[in-house]
Amino acid sequence: MRVNHGGALRGSLRVPGPFPAVAGLVAAFMVTACGPSAEYGPSVNEVARALPEVLAVPPVPPGLGTAREGSLPVPRGSSPRRIASVRMTEEARRLLRSGQYARALTKLERGLSTDGSNPYAHYYIALAHHRLGNFRASLDFLDAAEPILGHSLPWHVQSLVLRGDNLRALGRFRPAGAAYRRALSMDPANPSANRGLLWARQRSKVQSW
Repeated sequence: MRVNHGGALRGSLRVPGPFPAVAGLVAAFMVTACGPSAEYGPSVNEVARALPEVLAVPPVPPGLGTAREGSLPVPRGSSPRRIASVRMTEEARRLLRSGQYARALTKLERGLSTDGSNPYAHYYIALAHHRLGNFRASLDFLDAAEPILGHSLPWHVQSLVLRGDNLRALGRFRPAGAAYRRALSMDPANPSANRGLLWARQRSKVQSW
């Protein structure tokens, strides 16, 4: 591993043996856990990019699938506009999984223009903006999605976790911790909320030094 004078991690960590990815993940987490300062440690975003879980597109919550497992729910009697909008949202989810965030955002914006009340389009637009580093825009779309998704516990939890991720990326660690704690009050075993809360607490301590 090569470290420049500004402290940002450059290059790649090469570890012999069958577990280089695991070793790199552990190293990134240890740097964060040790509480690096703004001068010598990697930024929150740099560490986040080192964690594969952060880049994964959240699955549709269990029990909310319809025609096929994991598909977005379309209530019976939905209008043609809603059906078309949800289909575009499904296509955008596949683009998000493959890392095509800008294309996914374009598709989601089309879906939202087709049916502005589609809560899933709001949520996945927020996710796409988060992947593109537009954290404030992501929060704005979450504000629109959460009141509609709030009736569903799994979706509400996902929205709170994404809110925490955005706040943490913006350096607002205490509000991020509050969002993760709300998610954990509904789903105590949620791994993303537990991990996010740990990071938010660590960075909040560093910020207060």
